[in-house]
Amino acid sequence: MAWMNQSEYARHRASRGLPGGTRQAVSQAVRAGRIHVDADGEIDPVRADVEWARNSAPPPTARGQRRRPAPADVERAVQRIADAVRDEMRRIAHGVGMDEEQEP
Repeated sequence: MAWMNQSEYARHRASRGLPGGTRQAVSQAVRAGRIHVDADGEIDPVRADVEWARNSAPPPTARGQRRRPAPADVERAVQRIADAVRDEMRRIAHGVGMDEEQEP
């Protein structure tokens, strides 16, 4: 793939749905040293895509967005659901809470 200037590289990223699809973002990445440019200011897009992924921090979680629950939280939630299902199965098996019309 041909080397690109910063504007072309920004369009390259935007066309692929990658973060950093603006000239400003590319310029910031260059200044921060996250991607390499040659002496002429040209960018090898293949190398820069790899460098961008390797040298950039993951995006922060947006406010109000829930983080992925810890495995212990998931395990407790699964256990609560299993207990609720088991309790409901016992009630059904013993006919607790059933009207006479609903009995099998």
